[in-house]
Amino acid sequence: MKSVALLVVLAGACSFEHGTLLTSSDAAPTPDGPPGCVSFSSQVDTCTVTAGANLDLSGMNTYDTTTGTLLAGSSQQSITRMAAQGKAGPIEVLLVHDLHLATNARLRATGNVPLAIIASGTITLDAGAIIDASSGGAGARTTCTGGAVVGTNDSGGAGGGGGGGFGDAGGTGGTGNSDGSPAPGGTGGTGEPTPAGPLGGCPGARGGDGNDSGGGGGAGGGAIYAASPMRIDVGLGAGIQVGGGGGRGGDVSFLSDGDAGGGGGGSGGMIMLEAPLVSIAGTLAANGGGGGEASGGGNSGSDGSAGLFGTERAPGGSGNSSSGTEGGSGGALATHVGETVTSTDTGGGGGGGGGVGYIVIRSPSVMITTASSRVGGRIAKLLGAEQLGHERMRPSVLVRAAFWTGMGKLIGLLEIALLFHLLDLQFTIGDVFFTAGALSAAGFIGGAIPQGLGVAEAATVGIFGLLHYPGPAAVAFALARRGRTLLVSVAGVSLHLMFGRAPQPQPEPEHAATT
Repeated sequence: MKSVALLVVLAGACSFEHGTLLTSSDAAPTPDGPPGCVSFSSQVDTCTVTAGANLDLSGMNTYDTTTGTLLAGSSQQSITRMAAQGKAGPIEVLLVHDLHLATNARLRATGNVPLAIIASGTITLDAGAIIDASSGGAGARTTCTGGAVVGTNDSGGAGGGGGGGFGDAGGTGGTGNSDGSPAPGGTGGTGEPTPAGPLGGCPGARGGDGNDSGGGGGAGGGAIYAASPMRIDVGLGAGIQVGGGGGRGGDVSFLSDGDAGGGGGGSGGMIMLEAPLVSIAGTLAANGGGGGEASGGGNSGSDGSAGLFGTERAPGGSGNSSSGTEGGSGGALATHVGETVTSTDTGGGGGGGGGVGYIVIRSPSVMITTASSRVGGRIAKLLGAEQLGHERMRPSVLVRAAFWTGMGKLIGLLEIALLFHLLDLQFTIGDVFFTAGALSAAGFIGGAIPQGLGVAEAATVGIFGLLHYPGPAAVAFALARRGRTLLVSVAGVSLHLMFGRAPQPQPEPEHAATT
Protein backbone atom coordinates (compact mmCIF):
# COMPACT_ATOMS: atom_id res chain seq x y z
CA MET A 1 0.00 0.00 0.00
CA LYS A 2 1.42 3.35 -1.00
CA SER A 3 1.46 5.95 1.77
CA VAL A 4 0.55 9.55 1.04
CA ALA A 5 2.33 12.24 3.05
CA LEU A 6 0.02 14.93 4.45
CA LEU A 7 1.46 17.68 6.65
CA VAL A 8 -0.87 18.25 9.57
CA VAL A 9 -0.77 19.31 13.22
CA LEU A 10 -3.25 17.65 15.54
CA ALA A 11 -4.31 18.50 19.04
CA GLY A 12 -2.02 15.69 19.96
CA ALA A 13 0.68 13.58 18.49
CA CYS A 14 -0.12 11.73 15.30
CA SER A 15 1.18 9.33 12.67
CA PHE A 16 4.23 10.92 11.16
CA GLU A 17 7.10 10.13 8.86
CA HIS A 18 9.65 12.59 10.21
CA GLY A 19 6.90 15.07 11.00
CA THR A 20 4.38 14.00 8.37
CA LEU A 21 1.07 12.19 8.87
CA LEU A 22 0.96 8.78 7.21
CA THR A 23 -2.34 8.32 5.43
CA SER A 24 -3.37 6.29 2.43
CA SER A 25 -6.19 6.70 -0.05
CA ASP A 26 -5.55 3.28 -1.57
CA ALA A 27 -8.11 0.57 -0.99
CA ALA A 28 -7.18 -1.84 1.75
CA PRO A 29 -6.08 -5.31 0.58
CA THR A 30 -9.13 -7.52 0.44
CA PRO A 31 -8.94 -11.07 1.85
CA ASP A 32 -10.86 -13.81 0.12
CA GLY A 33 -14.59 -13.85 0.89
CA PRO A 34 -17.98 -14.58 -0.70
CA PRO A 35 -18.38 -13.39 -4.32
CA GLY A 36 -19.29 -9.71 -4.46
CA CYS A 37 -18.20 -8.99 -0.89
CA VAL A 38 -15.36 -6.54 -0.26
CA SER A 39 -13.70 -6.55 3.14
CA PHE A 40 -13.39 -3.11 4.71
CA SER A 41 -10.52 -4.22 6.96
CA SER A 42 -6.93 -4.91 5.94
CA GLN A 43 -6.44 -7.16 8.98
CA VAL A 44 -9.62 -9.28 9.20
CA ASP A 45 -11.82 -10.71 6.44
CA THR A 46 -15.04 -8.92 7.36
CA CYS A 47 -16.94 -10.87 4.69
CA THR A 48 -16.72 -14.03 6.80
CA VAL A 49 -17.34 -12.73 10.33
CA THR A 50 -20.58 -12.25 12.19
CA ALA A 51 -21.37 -8.65 13.09
CA GLY A 52 -21.90 -7.93 16.77
CA ALA A 53 -24.55 -5.83 18.47
CA ASN A 54 -24.37 -2.13 19.31
CA LEU A 55 -21.99 -1.44 22.19
CA ASP A 56 -22.48 1.70 24.30
CA LEU A 57 -19.90 2.34 27.00
CA SER A 58 -19.88 4.91 29.79
CA GLY A 59 -17.79 5.32 32.92
CA MET A 60 -14.76 3.04 33.45
CA ASN A 61 -14.35 -0.08 31.31
CA THR A 62 -11.57 -2.64 30.85
CA TYR A 63 -10.92 -5.05 27.99
CA ASP A 64 -8.45 -7.88 28.60
CA THR A 65 -7.19 -9.21 25.27
CA THR A 66 -5.63 -12.26 26.92
CA THR A 67 -8.96 -13.56 28.25
CA GLY A 68 -11.26 -11.81 25.78
CA THR A 69 -13.38 -10.24 28.49
CA LEU A 70 -14.95 -6.78 28.78
CA LEU A 71 -15.72 -5.35 32.20
CA ALA A 72 -17.97 -2.33 32.72
CA GLY A 73 -16.82 -1.37 36.16
CA SER A 74 -16.71 -4.81 37.79
CA SER A 75 -19.52 -6.35 35.70
CA GLN A 76 -18.61 -8.61 32.78
CA GLN A 77 -20.38 -7.70 29.55
CA SER A 78 -21.72 -9.98 26.83
CA ILE A 79 -19.76 -9.34 23.62
CA THR A 80 -18.98 -10.89 20.25
CA ARG A 81 -15.26 -11.52 19.87
CA MET A 82 -12.67 -13.69 18.17
CA ALA A 83 -8.92 -14.25 18.06
CA ALA A 84 -7.32 -13.56 14.69
CA GLN A 85 -3.97 -13.25 12.99
CA GLY A 86 -3.23 -9.68 11.92
CA LYS A 87 -0.54 -8.74 9.44
CA ALA A 88 1.95 -8.02 12.22
CA GLY A 89 0.94 -10.77 14.65
CA PRO A 90 -1.98 -12.11 16.72
CA ILE A 91 -4.82 -9.73 17.60
CA GLU A 92 -7.96 -9.87 19.75
CA VAL A 93 -11.01 -8.75 17.75
CA LEU A 94 -14.07 -7.10 19.29
CA LEU A 95 -16.99 -7.31 16.82
CA VAL A 96 -19.73 -4.69 17.12
CA HIS A 97 -22.28 -2.91 14.98
CA ASP A 98 -21.94 0.62 16.34
CA LEU A 99 -19.38 1.40 19.05
CA HIS A 100 -20.23 4.47 21.12
CA LEU A 101 -18.13 5.80 24.00
CA ALA A 102 -20.17 8.35 25.93
CA THR A 103 -18.78 11.62 27.26
CA ASN A 104 -15.76 11.01 29.52
CA ALA A 105 -16.02 7.23 29.14
CA ARG A 106 -12.78 5.26 29.54
CA LEU A 107 -11.87 1.99 27.85
CA ARG A 108 -8.59 0.59 29.18
CA ALA A 109 -7.16 -2.16 26.94
CA THR A 110 -4.79 -4.64 28.59
CA GLY A 111 -3.44 -8.07 27.73
CA ASN A 112 -0.86 -9.82 25.62
CA VAL A 113 -2.08 -8.89 22.13
CA PRO A 114 -3.36 -5.71 20.44
CA LEU A 115 -7.06 -4.85 20.58
CA ALA A 116 -8.84 -4.67 17.21
CA ILE A 117 -12.31 -3.11 17.03
CA ILE A 118 -14.29 -4.11 13.94
CA ALA A 119 -17.57 -2.20 13.58
CA SER A 120 -20.06 -2.99 10.84
CA GLY A 121 -21.53 0.46 11.49
CA THR A 122 -19.76 3.46 13.02
CA ILE A 123 -17.22 4.14 15.78
CA THR A 124 -17.84 7.27 17.86
CA LEU A 125 -15.92 8.74 20.78
CA ASP A 126 -17.85 11.57 22.42
CA ALA A 127 -16.16 14.53 24.13
CA GLY A 128 -13.52 13.44 26.63
CA ALA A 129 -13.87 9.71 25.86
CA ILE A 130 -10.54 7.84 25.86
CA ILE A 131 -9.38 4.46 24.59
CA ASP A 132 -6.20 3.80 26.56
CA ALA A 133 -3.54 1.18 25.85
CA SER A 134 -0.60 3.17 27.19
CA SER A 135 2.28 2.05 29.44
CA GLY A 136 2.15 -1.68 28.95
CA GLY A 137 -1.38 -1.77 27.52
CA ALA A 138 -2.81 -4.33 25.11
CA GLY A 139 -0.09 -5.82 22.91
CA ALA A 140 2.90 -3.97 24.38
CA ARG A 141 5.98 -6.08 23.67
CA THR A 142 8.35 -7.18 26.42
CA THR A 143 11.30 -7.76 24.07
CA CYS A 144 12.19 -6.31 20.68
CA THR A 145 14.81 -6.96 18.04
CA GLY A 146 17.35 -4.17 18.34
CA GLY A 147 15.96 -3.35 21.75
CA ALA A 148 17.32 -0.98 24.38
CA VAL A 149 20.48 -2.01 26.28
CA VAL A 150 20.91 -2.18 30.07
CA GLY A 151 23.24 0.38 31.66
CA THR A 152 26.69 -0.69 32.86
CA ASN A 153 26.90 -1.89 36.47
CA ASP A 154 29.29 0.11 38.67
CA SER A 155 29.22 0.53 42.45
CA GLY A 156 30.72 4.00 42.04
CA GLY A 157 27.93 5.14 39.69
CA ALA A 158 26.15 2.91 37.17
CA GLY A 159 25.07 3.81 33.64
CA GLY A 160 21.46 4.60 32.74
CA GLY A 161 19.33 2.25 30.67
CA GLY A 162 18.55 3.00 27.03
CA GLY A 163 15.10 4.17 25.94
CA GLY A 164 12.86 1.88 23.90
CA GLY A 165 12.70 2.43 20.14
CA PHE A 166 9.86 1.74 17.70
CA GLY A 167 8.71 4.54 15.38
CA ASP A 168 12.09 6.15 16.02
CA ALA A 169 15.11 5.39 18.16
CA GLY A 170 15.23 5.62 21.92
CA GLY A 171 17.81 7.76 23.69
CA THR A 172 21.06 6.44 25.16
CA GLY A 173 21.30 6.36 28.94
CA GLY A 174 23.66 8.67 30.80
CA THR A 175 27.20 7.79 31.90
CA GLY A 176 27.70 7.24 35.62
CA ASN A 177 30.65 7.70 38.00
CA SER A 178 32.12 10.87 36.48
CA ASP A 179 34.75 11.11 39.25
CA GLY A 180 36.08 7.60 38.63
CA SER A 181 36.12 5.10 35.79
CA PRO A 182 33.05 6.13 33.74
CA ALA A 183 30.25 3.60 33.42
CA PRO A 184 28.58 3.99 30.00
CA GLY A 185 24.82 4.12 29.64
CA GLY A 186 22.98 1.56 27.54
CA THR A 187 22.16 2.45 23.94
CA GLY A 188 18.58 3.17 22.97
CA GLY A 189 16.48 0.74 20.95
CA THR A 190 16.45 1.19 17.18
CA GLY A 191 13.50 2.37 15.11
CA GLU A 192 11.52 -0.17 13.10
CA PRO A 193 9.84 0.04 9.67
CA THR A 194 6.11 0.78 9.65
CA PRO A 195 4.34 -2.46 10.60
CA ALA A 196 1.72 -3.87 8.22
CA GLY A 197 -0.69 -4.33 11.13
CA PRO A 198 -1.16 -3.34 14.77
CA LEU A 199 1.95 -3.96 16.86
CA GLY A 200 2.84 -2.83 20.37
CA GLY A 201 5.78 -0.65 21.37
CA CYS A 202 9.08 -1.64 22.97
CA PRO A 203 10.25 -1.35 26.60
CA GLY A 204 13.10 0.74 27.89
CA ALA A 205 16.08 -1.01 29.47
CA ARG A 206 16.87 -1.29 33.18
CA GLY A 207 19.47 1.04 34.64
CA GLY A 208 22.77 -0.45 35.74
CA ASP A 209 23.22 -1.56 39.38
CA GLY A 210 25.34 0.63 41.62
CA ASN A 211 25.34 0.15 45.38
CA ASP A 212 21.62 -0.49 44.85
CA SER A 213 19.46 -1.76 42.02
CA GLY A 214 19.01 0.23 38.84
CA GLY A 215 15.58 1.58 37.95
CA GLY A 216 13.36 -0.61 35.79
CA GLY A 217 12.71 0.33 32.18
CA GLY A 218 9.36 1.82 31.22
CA ALA A 219 6.89 -0.43 29.42
CA GLY A 220 6.12 0.15 25.74
CA GLY A 221 2.75 1.46 24.63
CA GLY A 222 0.13 -1.00 23.42
CA ALA A 223 -1.68 -1.13 20.08
CA ILE A 224 -5.24 -0.23 19.03
CA TYR A 225 -6.75 -1.03 15.64
CA ALA A 226 -10.19 0.19 14.56
CA ALA A 227 -12.03 -0.34 11.28
CA SER A 228 -15.45 0.74 10.01
CA PRO A 229 -17.15 0.61 6.59
CA MET A 230 -18.70 4.02 7.36
CA ARG A 231 -16.84 6.42 9.65
CA ILE A 232 -14.72 6.88 12.77
CA ASP A 233 -15.37 10.05 14.81
CA VAL A 234 -13.07 11.25 17.61
CA GLY A 235 -14.76 14.14 19.44
CA LEU A 236 -13.41 17.20 21.22
CA GLY A 237 -11.09 16.24 24.06
CA ALA A 238 -11.51 12.57 23.14
CA GLY A 239 -8.79 10.33 21.77
CA ILE A 240 -6.68 7.20 21.75
CA GLN A 241 -3.60 7.00 23.98
CA VAL A 242 -0.79 4.47 23.44
CA GLY A 243 2.13 6.35 25.00
CA GLY A 244 5.11 4.54 26.51
CA GLY A 245 5.73 4.21 30.24
CA GLY A 246 8.26 6.25 32.18
CA GLY A 247 11.52 4.68 33.34
CA ARG A 248 11.93 4.10 37.08
CA GLY A 249 14.39 6.05 39.15
CA GLY A 250 17.51 4.40 40.58
CA ASP A 251 17.06 2.80 44.02
CA VAL A 252 18.71 3.67 47.31
CA SER A 253 18.74 1.72 50.55
CA PHE A 254 19.40 2.78 54.15
CA LEU A 255 22.86 4.30 54.66
CA SER A 256 23.71 3.80 50.98
CA ASP A 257 24.65 6.31 48.29
CA GLY A 258 22.59 4.37 45.75
CA ASP A 259 24.60 5.33 42.67
CA ALA A 260 22.20 3.27 40.51
CA GLY A 261 21.27 4.10 36.92
CA GLY A 262 17.78 5.25 35.92
CA GLY A 263 15.63 3.06 33.68
CA GLY A 264 14.99 4.02 30.06
CA GLY A 265 11.54 5.22 28.96
CA GLY A 266 9.32 2.90 26.92
CA SER A 267 8.49 3.70 23.30
CA GLY A 268 5.06 4.75 22.11
CA GLY A 269 2.78 2.03 20.75
CA MET A 270 0.61 2.02 17.63
CA ILE A 271 -2.78 3.28 16.48
CA MET A 272 -4.21 2.16 13.15
CA LEU A 273 -7.54 3.48 11.84
CA GLU A 274 -9.34 2.39 8.64
CA ALA A 275 -12.62 3.87 7.40
CA PRO A 276 -14.00 5.81 4.41
CA LEU A 277 -14.20 8.87 6.67
CA VAL A 278 -12.02 9.54 9.72
CA SER A 279 -12.89 12.71 11.64
CA ILE A 280 -10.54 13.81 14.41
CA ALA A 281 -11.34 16.71 16.73
CA GLY A 282 -9.39 15.25 19.65
CA THR A 283 -6.02 13.60 20.23
CA LEU A 284 -4.16 10.57 18.95
CA ALA A 285 -1.00 10.07 21.01
CA ALA A 286 1.84 7.57 20.69
CA ASN A 287 4.58 9.45 22.53
CA GLY A 288 7.62 7.95 24.24
CA GLY A 289 8.06 7.86 28.02
CA GLY A 290 10.69 9.84 29.90
CA GLY A 291 13.77 8.14 31.39
CA GLY A 292 14.18 7.69 35.12
CA GLU A 293 16.56 9.78 37.22
CA ALA A 294 19.63 8.04 38.65
CA SER A 295 20.21 7.71 42.40
CA GLY A 296 23.19 9.22 44.15
CA GLY A 297 24.30 10.92 47.35
CA GLY A 298 21.89 8.85 49.40
CA ASN A 299 18.85 9.94 47.39
CA SER A 300 16.75 7.79 45.09
CA GLY A 301 15.98 8.96 41.58
CA SER A 302 12.58 10.19 40.45
CA ASP A 303 10.58 8.20 37.90
CA GLY A 304 10.23 9.54 34.37
CA SER A 305 6.79 10.61 33.14
CA ALA A 306 4.71 8.36 30.93
CA GLY A 307 4.15 9.50 27.34
CA LEU A 308 1.84 12.51 27.43
CA PHE A 309 -1.63 12.72 25.90
CA GLY A 310 -0.70 15.68 23.71
CA THR A 311 2.13 17.06 21.60
CA GLU A 312 4.72 17.75 24.32
CA ARG A 313 7.62 15.49 25.31
CA ALA A 314 7.29 13.49 28.51
CA PRO A 315 9.92 14.85 30.93
CA GLY A 316 12.54 12.57 32.43
CA GLY A 317 12.76 12.09 36.18
CA SER A 318 14.57 14.93 37.96
CA GLY A 319 14.98 16.92 41.16
CA ASN A 320 15.37 14.20 43.78
CA SER A 321 18.89 12.82 43.47
CA SER A 322 21.80 14.94 44.67
CA SER A 323 24.46 13.34 42.44
CA GLY A 324 22.59 11.22 39.90
CA THR A 325 21.73 12.72 36.50
CA GLU A 326 18.24 13.41 35.18
CA GLY A 327 16.46 11.11 32.77
CA GLY A 328 15.97 12.00 29.10
CA SER A 329 12.68 13.25 27.68
CA GLY A 330 10.50 10.96 25.58
CA GLY A 331 9.97 11.47 21.85
CA ALA A 332 6.92 13.45 20.69
CA LEU A 333 5.61 15.55 17.81
CA ALA A 334 8.53 17.94 17.35
CA THR A 335 11.34 15.47 18.12
CA HIS A 336 10.61 11.81 17.46
CA VAL A 337 13.73 10.26 18.97
CA GLY A 338 14.02 9.76 22.70
CA GLU A 339 16.45 12.16 24.36
CA THR A 340 20.00 10.93 25.01
CA VAL A 341 21.36 11.85 28.45
CA THR A 342 24.55 13.83 27.98
CA SER A 343 25.08 15.34 31.44
CA THR A 344 27.30 13.53 33.96
CA ASP A 345 27.67 13.45 37.72
CA THR A 346 29.44 11.42 40.39
CA GLY A 347 26.45 9.14 40.94
CA GLY A 348 24.49 7.08 38.43
CA GLY A 349 23.41 8.05 34.91
CA GLY A 350 19.81 8.86 33.99
CA GLY A 351 17.77 6.66 31.67
CA GLY A 352 17.31 7.58 28.00
CA GLY A 353 13.93 8.73 26.71
CA GLY A 354 11.69 6.39 24.73
CA GLY A 355 11.10 7.00 21.02
CA VAL A 356 7.72 7.68 19.47
CA GLY A 357 5.36 5.00 18.19
CA TYR A 358 3.19 4.83 15.09
CA ILE A 359 -0.24 6.11 14.10
CA VAL A 360 -1.43 5.08 10.64
CA ILE A 361 -4.72 6.33 9.16
CA ARG A 362 -5.94 4.60 6.02
CA SER A 363 -8.83 6.58 4.59
CA PRO A 364 -9.72 8.46 1.40
CA SER A 365 -11.12 11.24 3.60
CA VAL A 366 -9.40 12.41 6.80
CA MET A 367 -10.91 15.46 8.49
CA ILE A 368 -8.84 17.27 11.10
CA THR A 369 -10.96 19.78 12.98
CA THR A 370 -9.02 23.02 13.44
CA ALA A 371 -11.52 24.99 15.51
CA SER A 372 -10.05 27.49 17.93
CA SER A 373 -8.55 25.63 20.87
CA ARG A 374 -10.13 28.17 23.22
CA VAL A 375 -13.63 27.82 21.73
CA GLY A 376 -13.31 24.07 21.28
CA GLY A 377 -12.01 23.65 24.81
CA ARG A 378 -14.94 25.59 26.28
CA ILE A 379 -17.46 23.54 24.30
CA ALA A 380 -15.83 20.28 25.39
CA LYS A 381 -15.78 21.40 29.03
CA LEU A 382 -19.48 22.20 28.85
CA LEU A 383 -19.93 18.59 27.75
CA GLY A 384 -17.89 17.43 30.73
CA ALA A 385 -14.48 16.77 29.14
CA GLU A 386 -11.47 16.99 31.43
CA GLN A 387 -7.90 18.33 31.21
CA LEU A 388 -8.40 20.58 28.23
CA GLY A 389 -5.90 23.38 27.90
CA HIS A 390 -5.93 26.29 25.50
CA GLU A 391 -3.66 28.92 24.11
CA ARG A 392 -4.75 32.45 24.98
CA MET A 393 -4.83 34.79 21.97
CA ARG A 394 -3.56 38.28 22.66
CA PRO A 395 -6.28 40.96 22.22
CA SER A 396 -4.00 42.92 19.89
CA VAL A 397 -3.80 39.96 17.51
CA LEU A 398 -7.57 39.63 17.46
CA VAL A 399 -8.01 43.36 16.82
CA ARG A 400 -5.52 43.31 13.93
CA ALA A 401 -7.21 40.26 12.38
CA ALA A 402 -10.65 41.90 12.65
CA PHE A 403 -9.33 45.17 11.17
CA TRP A 404 -7.75 43.61 8.10
CA THR A 405 -10.74 41.32 7.54
CA GLY A 406 -12.98 44.39 7.59
CA MET A 407 -10.65 46.22 5.21
CA GLY A 408 -10.81 43.32 2.77
CA LYS A 409 -14.61 43.35 2.83
CA LEU A 410 -14.69 47.14 2.35
CA ILE A 411 -12.37 46.96 -0.67
CA GLY A 412 -14.63 44.29 -2.19
CA LEU A 413 -17.68 46.56 -1.79
CA LEU A 414 -15.82 49.49 -3.34
CA GLU A 415 -14.82 47.33 -6.31
CA ILE A 416 -18.46 46.42 -6.98
CA ALA A 417 -19.56 50.05 -6.69
CA LEU A 418 -16.75 51.15 -9.05
CA LEU A 419 -17.72 48.57 -11.68
CA PHE A 420 -21.38 49.58 -11.41
CA HIS A 421 -20.32 53.18 -12.01
CA LEU A 422 -18.06 52.34 -14.98
CA LEU A 423 -20.90 50.32 -16.53
CA ASP A 424 -23.17 53.37 -16.14
CA LEU A 425 -25.68 51.49 -13.97
CA GLN A 426 -28.10 53.19 -11.61
CA PHE A 427 -27.49 51.62 -8.19
CA THR A 428 -27.91 52.10 -4.46
CA ILE A 429 -25.75 51.07 -1.51
CA GLY A 430 -28.26 48.26 -0.93
CA ASP A 431 -27.64 46.95 -4.45
CA VAL A 432 -23.91 46.83 -3.73
CA PHE A 433 -24.37 44.89 -0.48
CA PHE A 434 -26.88 42.53 -2.10
CA THR A 435 -24.51 41.77 -4.96
CA ALA A 436 -21.57 41.13 -2.61
CA GLY A 437 -23.60 38.79 -0.42
CA ALA A 438 -25.08 36.87 -3.33
CA LEU A 439 -21.65 36.40 -4.95
CA SER A 440 -20.22 35.16 -1.64
CA ALA A 441 -23.05 32.64 -1.32
CA ALA A 442 -22.51 31.46 -4.89
CA GLY A 443 -18.79 31.07 -4.24
CA PHE A 444 -19.48 28.97 -1.15
CA ILE A 445 -21.93 26.69 -2.97
CA GLY A 446 -19.56 26.29 -5.92
CA GLY A 447 -16.46 25.84 -3.77
CA ALA A 448 -15.87 22.32 -5.06
CA ILE A 449 -15.20 23.74 -8.56
CA PRO A 450 -11.60 24.98 -9.00
CA GLN A 451 -11.59 28.79 -8.81
CA GLY A 452 -15.39 28.66 -9.14
CA LEU A 453 -15.05 28.58 -12.92
CA GLY A 454 -18.42 29.49 -14.44
CA VAL A 455 -20.10 29.78 -11.05
CA ALA A 456 -19.40 33.49 -10.52
CA GLU A 457 -20.32 34.32 -14.12
CA ALA A 458 -23.64 32.44 -13.97
CA ALA A 459 -24.42 33.92 -10.55
CA THR A 460 -23.69 37.43 -11.84
CA VAL A 461 -26.15 37.03 -14.70
CA GLY A 462 -28.82 35.90 -12.24
CA ILE A 463 -28.08 38.73 -9.80
CA PHE A 464 -28.20 41.37 -12.55
CA GLY A 465 -31.53 39.94 -13.70
CA LEU A 466 -32.96 40.38 -10.20
CA LEU A 467 -31.68 43.98 -10.16
CA HIS A 468 -33.10 44.56 -13.66
CA TYR A 469 -29.68 45.29 -15.15
CA PRO A 470 -28.93 44.30 -18.78
CA GLY A 471 -27.37 40.93 -19.54
CA PRO A 472 -24.31 42.30 -21.42
CA ALA A 473 -23.46 44.40 -18.36
CA ALA A 474 -23.50 41.21 -16.24
CA VAL A 475 -21.03 39.52 -18.57
CA ALA A 476 -18.74 42.56 -18.58
CA PHE A 477 -18.92 42.77 -14.76
CA ALA A 478 -18.04 39.09 -14.34
CA LEU A 479 -15.17 39.22 -16.84
CA ALA A 480 -13.72 42.31 -15.19
CA ARG A 481 -13.67 40.55 -11.80
CA ARG A 482 -12.17 37.43 -13.37
CA GLY A 483 -9.49 39.55 -15.04
CA ARG A 484 -8.68 41.17 -11.69
CA THR A 485 -8.28 37.70 -10.12
CA LEU A 486 -5.86 36.63 -12.86
CA LEU A 487 -3.89 39.87 -12.64
CA VAL A 488 -3.46 39.63 -8.87
CA SER A 489 -2.52 35.92 -9.13
CA VAL A 490 0.15 36.54 -11.77
CA ALA A 491 1.54 39.50 -9.81
CA GLY A 492 1.66 37.49 -6.59
CA VAL A 493 3.43 34.52 -8.16
CA SER A 494 5.91 36.82 -9.92
CA LEU A 495 6.74 38.68 -6.72
CA HIS A 496 7.21 35.39 -4.88
CA LEU A 497 9.55 34.06 -7.57
CA MET A 498 11.59 37.27 -7.53
CA PHE A 499 11.76 37.94 -3.80
CA GLY A 500 10.54 34.80 -2.01
CA ARG A 501 12.89 32.73 0.11
CA ALA A 502 14.31 29.61 -1.49
CA PRO A 503 13.18 26.37 0.19
CA GLN A 504 15.69 24.83 2.57
CA PRO A 505 16.95 21.35 1.62
CA GLN A 506 15.47 18.62 3.78
CA PRO A 507 17.45 15.55 4.90
CA GLU A 508 16.37 12.24 3.52
CA PRO A 509 14.46 10.17 6.09
CA GLU A 510 16.18 6.99 7.21
CA HIS A 511 12.96 5.22 8.14
CA ALA A 512 9.36 5.94 8.98
CA ALA A 513 8.98 7.40 12.45
CA THR A 514 5.69 8.40 13.93
CA THR A 515 4.32 10.15 16.93
